[in-house]
Amino acid sequence: MKTMSKISKIKASFLVALLITIPLSAAAASIRGAEELRIPSSEAITDDLFAAGGKVDIDAASGADLIVAGGDIHLNGNVSADLIAAGGTLVVRGSVGDDARLLGGEVTVEGDVGDSVAIGGGDVSLRGGRIGSDVMIGGGRVTVESEVGGEMHIAGGEVYLNGPVAGSVTVRAGNLKLGPNAAIAGDLTYTADKVASLESGATVAGATTFTPGKEKGGGAALFSLAIFGKFLALFGCALLLALVFSRFSSTFVEDAHKRILGNFFIGFAFLILAPIISALLLA
Repeated sequence: MKTMSKISKIKASFLVALLITIPLSAAAASIRGAEELRIPSSEAITDDLFAAGGKVDIDAASGADLIVAGGDIHLNGNVSADLIAAGGTLVVRGSVGDDARLLGGEVTVEGDVGDSVAIGGGDVSLRGGRIGSDVMIGGGRVTVESEVGGEMHIAGGEVYLNGPVAGSVTVRAGNLKLGPNAAIAGDLTYTADKVASLESGATVAGATTFTPGKEKGGGAALFSLAIFGKFLALFGCALLLALVFSRFSSTFVEDAHKRILGNFFIGFAFLILAPIISALLLA
């Protein structure tokens, strides 16, 4: 019997790790990558999709999980299951049926999300739409104008809340401002440099607790890092699938190694990790 080549051993090890770390359903996942990737609305996405590119535009509706990485990402189609995405600029206009886990230098969510939302980024905005469950955000500048159906936990430099929240709100920030449409049904607990600014019309039904100064990093920071780790694991699985099952596309593998692992992760580290760590761990 021939001894396995080094490459074969690596692929075998990757496959074992892959089978351990991702659900069996991922074996049916699709992988697509290009410097400029566009999936039109006329195309149906029926399986889990891993998509990557310098510029990614997805107008098609997804009937399964969607995982996206890129420099400039625009998601206009609805996602019926989970959405995990990371990039320099990330705009989500379509609805998400389940959870949304997002990372980016600039992240904007305009559609509805059926369950929870977790976001880490430099400039984060939830504009319009409804979030079905809890929201956790770590960022430099955070704006929330969506309706939130659960609790909200935010760590950031500048935080602006201007929408109804069904549960309690916990904020750690430099400055906190509540807009005229802010209506917190639970408690408001916050740590900031100064007392929060409440515009006329803003309401807090429960107790308000203010702690002056800045709190040291804690649960929110760890949660944000967990999101980052989950994204890396899932995106890594996409690359492993491409390596082990070469039928998916040799072009994608070459593009992923040359462009994504090089340009994307270098830019990703500076653009995303810097504001997240500075806003959360140093706050």
